[in-house]
Amino acid sequence: MVRGVNSLAIYRCVESNSNHSNSLKMISDNKKRHSLLCIVFHLAYLCTKNKVNAMDIQEIYKIYQAHPVVTTDSRNCPEGSIFVALKGASFDGNKFTEAALEKGCSYAIIDEKEYAKAGDERYILVDDALVTYKELAREHRRQFSIPVIGITGTNGKTTSKELISAVLAEKFNVHHTEANYNNDVGVPRTLLGIRPEHEIAVIEMGASHPGDIEKLVTYVEPTCGLITNVGRAHLQGFGSFEGVKRPRVNFMISLKLMVVCFSSTRVTLI
Repeated sequence: MVRGVNSLAIYRCVESNSNHSNSLKMISDNKKRHSLLCIVFHLAYLCTKNKVNAMDIQEIYKIYQAHPVVTTDSRNCPEGSIFVALKGASFDGNKFTEAALEKGCSYAIIDEKEYAKAGDERYILVDDALVTYKELAREHRRQFSIPVIGITGTNGKTTSKELISAVLAEKFNVHHTEANYNNDVGVPRTLLGIRPEHEIAVIEMGASHPGDIEKLVTYVEPTCGLITNVGRAHLQGFGSFEGVKRPRVNFMISLKLMVVCFSSTRVTLI
């Protein structure tokens, strides 16, 4: 199309014969413009060719709806699932992205561009894979208007979660945290497991550092909560007993609902 336009311009210019020197100048100018356009289109092509897929959380959630299984373990890659490349103190999930796709994952969420294959839309590049994982879980949780019970406390979280879930299961279809997956990796996993048939969710939330509970609450968005107790644990992470109590108090304030606190000697209604 570009060549056709410039050829037409040259043809008209030569045919006029009104000024031969002007005609030659126009031909020269058109050739320069043509060369410049070729360079621009070639650069645009290269940018498109080397582009890594980048999306916002709503777009990623649409992919999740079509592929509603998420894995963070490259050794466990169900066919059609989404691999999230998380990082730890001694591992980097980005390094195993290609292997996860080869084993059956349809997409991979990564946060290091060097591990993406240019032009391969299966790679979704984000700023932080863990944050995206939690945001994806929150987006999924927001699709449901069911009661969500958040459970935290120094001790007894898992036992309380199991007891409450067992009692509620007598009447409702309950979704709850498996084992004690209560950290910022386990909680999103639980939230992503909520399905339309579930009528209530029981989510266990753990903390070992200041801010842990507050962050989890922003993703879980519980409708009510339970604090099992507040004891002198994780002091190295929290710094003091006051540091242990503070996130629980903030948890209560965020709920604006009654919270039942258990201790070894009494039950306190707040």
